[in-house]
This record gives sequence, C-alpha cells and structure tokens, in this order.
Amino acid sequence: MPIEQQPDLRIDGECLPISPYALEDVWQKALEAFHGSVVITDVSGTIVYANTRCQEISGYSAAELIGKRTNIFRSGRVVDWTYKTLWSTISQGGTWRGILINKKKSGEEYAEYVNISPIKAPDGDIIGYIAFKELLTHEQSEQRQVEKLVSYDPLTELPNRDYLQRTISERLANVAANGATADFYFLIIDIDNFHALNANVGAEQADCFLSEYARRLLSFVGEDGFVGRLGSDEFGIILDADVLSDIDVTGPVTNWVTELQRDLNRPMWITGGQTAASASIGMTKAPIQGNETSSDVMWRANQALKKAKKTGDQAEAILAVEEQSGSRHQRALQSDLLGAIENNDIQLYLQAIVDQSGGLMAAEALARWVTPDKTVIPPNVFLNAARQLGKMGCLTRQLIAQLIDFQKAAFASGTAVPISLNVESREYLSTEFNTHLVDGIVQSGLPPRLFKIELTEGSIVNDLDAVTRRMKTLRAFGIRHSLDDFGTGYSSLSHLADLPIDEVKIDRSFVRWLPFHRSSRSICRSICSIARELSIDIVAEGVEKTDHAGFFRDWEDTRLQGFLFDRPASMESWRAKWL
Repeated sequence: MPIEQQPDLRIDGECLPISPYALEDVWQKALEAFHGSVVITDVSGTIVYANTRCQEISGYSAAELIGKRTNIFRSGRVVDWTYKTLWSTISQGGTWRGILINKKKSGEEYAEYVNISPIKAPDGDIIGYIAFKELLTHEQSEQRQVEKLVSYDPLTELPNRDYLQRTISERLANVAANGATADFYFLIIDIDNFHALNANVGAEQADCFLSEYARRLLSFVGEDGFVGRLGSDEFGIILDADVLSDIDVTGPVTNWVTELQRDLNRPMWITGGQTAASASIGMTKAPIQGNETSSDVMWRANQALKKAKKTGDQAEAILAVEEQSGSRHQRALQSDLLGAIENNDIQLYLQAIVDQSGGLMAAEALARWVTPDKTVIPPNVFLNAARQLGKMGCLTRQLIAQLIDFQKAAFASGTAVPISLNVESREYLSTEFNTHLVDGIVQSGLPPRLFKIELTEGSIVNDLDAVTRRMKTLRAFGIRHSLDDFGTGYSSLSHLADLPIDEVKIDRSFVRWLPFHRSSRSICRSICSIARELSIDIVAEGVEKTDHAGFFRDWEDTRLQGFLFDRPASMESWRAKWL
C-alpha cells in the first residue's frame, strides 16, 4: 500500500510521533526504490511504515503490519539475548547490525541481514527507528554465520579479541593514511577474582553473569564506543576521543572511568540471587606517537591495568602509564607546534576529486605538518594538540589564507577548480572565521564558488540551528557546503532535507567494503538515490580500487576521491600534475 494511502495511526487518541503522512514524496520514492525491506517504527517498536518489498517478502499486507509490534516477524529461532542487545544498542542511539531468522505469514522462515538505526528529532531525542533488511540466500546465511564465529564471542555475542585488535589497527591506519582528525582511548576491564566467583556459583551461573556484564557494558558505553570480549574475564572498549575531548587525564577522564567502574560493581540479578564482582580498568590514549601498532596500544592499557590492580588507584594508574609513554612527548610536540604555527609551517596538501572518466572536477585541501627533519606528524596528533593549546582558530585562518593565495594564481591562469576545506563546527560558527573567510575572498576578487566548506556529519548535530543559519548566510554569498563522512547513521538522512547542503561525501567505511558486503552496496545506493532526488552532488571517498569505482558507474554523476586517482600532494606538486 503506498504511503499516502496508509491510515493515520493513533494510539489512545493520540497521533504517533511518526505519521506515514510525515514522510514526504522524496522519502517515499527512495524507500520504495530500496531493493530490500524497510520498516519504520515508533520508539516502542510499533510499525508505522513497511515498504512494498517488505510486504512481498513477509507475506503481510501494509494493513496487517501497521500498528503491530515488530515481534510479528519473530520465528522463535533467535535467542532473547540478541534482542536485548539490539534494543539496548538502538535505544542508546547506536546502530545494530546482524542476522535475524524471521518468519513469514505462511510460517516459512527466512534469514535477513538487518541494519537498525534510531531516527532523531532536531533536538536529538529519539522518535523512532528505521530498519533496512536484506534477504539472504542459504549460502549467504551460512557464510555470515562463519564470519560471526570467526569474529564474535559466542557467549556474549560481542566482538572477540581478534576483532578488537583488527579494529584498533584500522583506527591507527586511518590516522596514518587518511588524515583522521580524532584519536581514541582503549580500555581493558578485568573482573576481579572471577575464578573464585566461577567456583562459587558454577559455570552456568557464571556464564549468565558474563552475559549480563556484557549487556551492562554496552548500555553504559552506548554509541560512543566499541565493546568486545578479550578473554574469559576481560573486556575491551575502543572509545572515541571526542567523548572526552578537551579534558586532561587527571580529571573528567578518570571520573568517566570511575562512573563505569561504579556501574559494573553494582550487584547483578541472575538465577538464584544477586552476584557482584569488582572491576579493575586499564586505559590509554592512542596514538601517542607515530608508527604505533595495535599491540602497542593493548600493551599500554594492560600496563595501566596491572598498576591499577597493584595500587588500587585508578587515576594514578592511568596517569602513570600516560606519563611514562607520552607526556614528555606531548609537551615537546606542543612546543614544536607553537613554533610551526608562528612560522606558518603547516601547509595545505591537495587531493583531486574526479568524474567517472578521471577528469578533474574539484579538490580537497588537507592540513599537513612536515618538520624540518622531514618527520611527518599525523594530522590527528597536531590538530588535537592545536585544540588543547587553543590555537585552532589561528591555524584555520592560516590555512584559509594559503587556499586563497593558491586559488588566486590558479584563477589568473584560467585553471581554477572548486576546493573544499574541512572546518570544525566550533570554528565555523565563530565570528572571526566568518569575517576572515568572507573578507579574504572579497579582497582577492575571486568568485566565491571556488570555495567549499566541509562539515562532518557528527559535528553539526548539537548546533544544528546555528549551523543552518550560518550555512544560509555563506551560501547567499556564494560559498558551497559539503557534508563529510556521510552515511554513518540513517538517522542523519533528514539532514539532507533540513540543511542547505550542496554535496554529500559518502563515508569511506562503506566504499571500502563495496566488493564484499551487500549492506555497504545497499547503503551507497540509498544515499545516491536520495541525494539525486534532492539535486545534491555526491562524492564517494576512499576509492582505492577499480571495484570501488566500478560500483558507481550506475550513478554516473557521482564524483570519486581516493588513492586510485590521486594521493594528497603539496600545492606545488599538485598544480604541476593537474593544472
């Protein structure tokens, strides 16, 4: 049943927060065009929309689904813990992905790969959930199960040690190769005297305790981190740095760890009564220096854990390891950075953005710091240090000046193309940034269309109204805007309609897995479809292989960026190659 024909859903006389009528025509077209099932619910899990493909697969009509809970699809073949984990994840604002064995109206069972994300109102409140589901063949289902056995702990269903270590390696590689601007924390949580607990309550009860422990960890960390199981009584957390940004290790960081510890120490109800166990935590920040490996990061966290167990002082343990491994390095780095900013040593590098035939269409400007001894300082390291020193504004103004000078020379020779610069939302909203950018372009005499501002999806959520007003002002002047790292959450699709965006850049994490994961292909198709409906330009980031580029042939207007076509280079080298 088309969306506009579905009845308005009311419960106790009240209209649900998400009405089918609230879905505009563009959303209907995109959701109906999706090759898999799409289900939208309110916060309680009551279905308010199911696309045609969902009706075809399940055998239920829209009228039979609207107003029902999602457990109408349950087959009884999925353990309750999976659903508890699912709801714990999405209700905390995270995205849950996994395989579910569901049941058709006829009683026939079928496997689906499911991606569920929250839908958020402008104020950040969760008002519903959206599920994108892919029907799996028998062979695909078996392959998914094999992958799950290799990468997940069967008891808690958390990522296992190998998966955690691979994820740390990916984060470090992303910092080194792709100029990521955020570092992270890694924590090891050890259950004290777990062997004694196991002996006292028995193996079955101990397993129940571990499952509840994992659930509690997931609930506390939410969407801010990545939780896994390292061993029988150890868990690991990869925590995004921006969760604890702009605070030093002796204060709120340890407060956060103390709160986690207090939450884990609370008694847990399992069959037979209450069971409790204390936890020791080791924590480190990464990367502290260049060329780090996942083993280095895990070693530092383990050293902090040992000291915490020995001294019983969590704050002292974290501080001691960080001082031992990084504080002297950090102080030297900050001193060098102040000199580099004063001498204008941090330079812009450029990377081409091309069309499907490889023709130059635009470029992205990336900050790079190469010291006098030719040491390359990773962007996340010096940008984080600049934040701590309060120098981001000064650095941003220097980079804007460099970009304007480059564009003046390119425009004079008739070879200029639009160039984008990634700006943090805090700087973007400052009066100084606005004045410096606009005045600089006006004084240069350049057309504003040669400049584009990139804002990351996650950075704008908390200041959406202010960002929207600033975008409209700069757009009226002629400066275009791009939404970077797009696609990391379907709840953010609304940003395309709400913001005066000219371009979206599909996050490299989806592009990387295009040859291997149908879910990545489905997400990319959906983004391209919706962006096209809204007349928004599309750039695919991280295009490193011909398979990546080949996927977008069906979307011939999509532009491509990545090592397959160009690696970041100094302005002089880039000009010689492309202009």
